[in-house]
Amino acid sequence: MKEKKQHIDEEKRRVAQELEEQKQQEAAEAARKAAVDGLASMSSEPLLLWQAAVRLVKSYTSAASVYVANIVDEEQPEWTPPEDPEADVETDDEDAAAAAADGDTGGEADDGAPGLQDYSAKLLRYVAASPGQEFMTQLELRRPKPAEEDAAAEGGQQPQQVPVTYRILDEHMPLLEVPAVTAEPRVKFLRGFPRIGAYVAAAVPAGPAAPASGAYHAVLAADTLLPDGHGQALAQQEVSFLWDVAQALGKALDAAAAARKADAARGGSAEVVSGLAAAIAELRKAAAPAEALPEVGEDPAVAEQEEGTELSPADLIVQREAEVQHIEQRIAAGQVAANNAAAALTLEVNVLEAVVQSITSVRGAAIHALKLFSSSPPATQHVLRAVLLLLGRDPAALSSWREVSGQLHVGTFDDLAAYDATQARDAVLWKRVRAAYKAVQRPRDLEKELPQCGLGALLLQWLKQVRCVARKAAALREANAALAGAREALGKKDQQLEEAKEAKTKADEAEAAAAAAAEAEAAAAEAAEAEEGGEEAAEE
Repeated sequence: MKEKKQHIDEEKRRVAQELEEQKQQEAAEAARKAAVDGLASMSSEPLLLWQAAVRLVKSYTSAASVYVANIVDEEQPEWTPPEDPEADVETDDEDAAAAAADGDTGGEADDGAPGLQDYSAKLLRYVAASPGQEFMTQLELRRPKPAEEDAAAEGGQQPQQVPVTYRILDEHMPLLEVPAVTAEPRVKFLRGFPRIGAYVAAAVPAGPAAPASGAYHAVLAADTLLPDGHGQALAQQEVSFLWDVAQALGKALDAAAAARKADAARGGSAEVVSGLAAAIAELRKAAAPAEALPEVGEDPAVAEQEEGTELSPADLIVQREAEVQHIEQRIAAGQVAANNAAAALTLEVNVLEAVVQSITSVRGAAIHALKLFSSSPPATQHVLRAVLLLLGRDPAALSSWREVSGQLHVGTFDDLAAYDATQARDAVLWKRVRAAYKAVQRPRDLEKELPQCGLGALLLQWLKQVRCVARKAAALREANAALAGAREALGKKDQQLEEAKEAKTKADEAEAAAAAAAEAEAAAAEAAEAEEGGEEAAEE
């Protein structure tokens, strides 16, 4: 009976333990389901959604590293100036030329016949990673370039294979499992050296028709690589959870894309841009016309004279007076030119301030709108990069959309408003700035990408207006320098005129003294002659 009672007690404990384990499993499953449902219902910007998905997989699985790779287009290269410097003359009418080339087909592009999505021109850019793997957000996973494959074939080397993750895109394989990465030659180790472990990647579906169309937002992946991980394959339950998280992330990204489209559908950029154009037109209309420049005669020529001889004092005075009069004419014309340049600069500065006010009025909407982009709006990215370069940001930190958009905040707009456009232009810096914003092939794309605020179009106008103000400021500095040079020349000529007058006075005085001396000498001679004649008469 004791043995029977002991057996019954052990059975009870076993059943109780099984029930407790079942409850724990059910609670864990409920927690996992709640976490997945929470992700699916999240309404946020893509970056926060990517990070939330990474945290879930990291928290509920034994994966060592978790990361998201966004599927993006190759970013457009910057504009390259022509080799002939004369063919790249920066002129005021280049804006008109760009506008003339900015065609509009008036409709949406034809995506072709329905079928599976083609990812042959896409690449994978890592956008989120678990703690300790943040370096991955600076990396891209690319296909081998044809030139690299050709070089390897010519050198007798094995051509580089397409990374295994691209099987998801090329073969439309929603789930990829690699139990042992060392057995898969297409695995690319981002740290540069092979390690032991397993790898799992799931496609993040895009849209309700994703299974049939093969449309994906991104790839959610995890690994167990040593030494950070246990090196074994993930349990099937963990793989299933990663799959569920990828599906939930797809729904959340669909909602974010829908929110971005709804935000864009409200429009507003046309009103902002047209309002700014009207304000600028009023400023230019109210500006006083430039004053006509006074006539400046020809530079007085020096009177001809024989070699080795100098001008007489009187002729030299006439020459200096003519030169002074000519310089005074130059000063009068230079003063008018400087006044015109100052007025032109003031007008362009006022126009720039109007542009800045328009940009400031949309900055909140712009920051919100840009955060909803899961990949770069190409034209806007080029203009933003140009602005950040001009504001002194490090070019090396602006190589991707993630870096560019990460620097777009209220402080950036404050720096833009405080920028001194009248300062002398840095030729090297402006070369980089122009290379960035001239990569925008169709300026009208800027309004299409952000129809709710038109930030890209406003920033492009700001860049060109800054360039215009800088030119007007340089023209004013040149006019002031020419006026200062003329005034300095006038001072020297006035001094030379005074010296000529003093020389003439001294010459006149010397001539008068010589005449008086000659007259006195003649009188003395006459007196002596008269005295001599009187003595002769007395003797007779």
